[in-house]
Amino acid sequence: MKALRNSGTRIAVALAGAGVLFLGAYLLALPDTPDARTGDGSPRLVAGETATIQRVVDGDTIIVHRNGATGTDRVRLIGIDTPELGHRNGPDECYGTEATALLSSLLPEDTEVELRPDPTQLQVDKYGRLLRHIQIPETNTNVVLELLGAGAGPEYTYDKPYQGQAGYRAAEAAARSQAAGYWGACR
Repeated sequence: MKALRNSGTRIAVALAGAGVLFLGAYLLALPDTPDARTGDGSPRLVAGETATIQRVVDGDTIIVHRNGATGTDRVRLIGIDTPELGHRNGPDECYGTEATALLSSLLPEDTEVELRPDPTQLQVDKYGRLLRHIQIPETNTNVVLELLGAGAGPEYTYDKPYQGQAGYRAAEAAARSQAAGYWGACR
């Protein structure tokens, strides 16, 4: 009986620790300037443009309709590289389907999002996709932070550090330490 209590205590402590790490990662990913917070101390969105989700391509790419624009745009999420789906006509990579499903659950069709450019990064990648941070204004959710925290894939830095990188890396580390998602299924 004592062993069960100790085991339960260890699990509770591990879950509490993971929660603290995730919260810390989220707070680190937020802009940390006086202008980035509202009067009540809650985070304010960094300027971006509003768009509507048309569809999720895979775990790190979406198609959106930008408000005021004609047509649609492909957007590559900054800070994560999820496993590929049938890349170059090959099989899906381990956890590719699950990462795509997770992003689809966060961003169902017609969800309004804010596309936040990162001044430290290119605006468009070599495939013509916009490179953006994605925020859900209605819930103030940082999409990549949610994906990393759930273990959808590893943090990814293309060329140079980006805004919020430390928080994203902390979220990945927490997911990895808990063997969440990709880290438990594929590693």
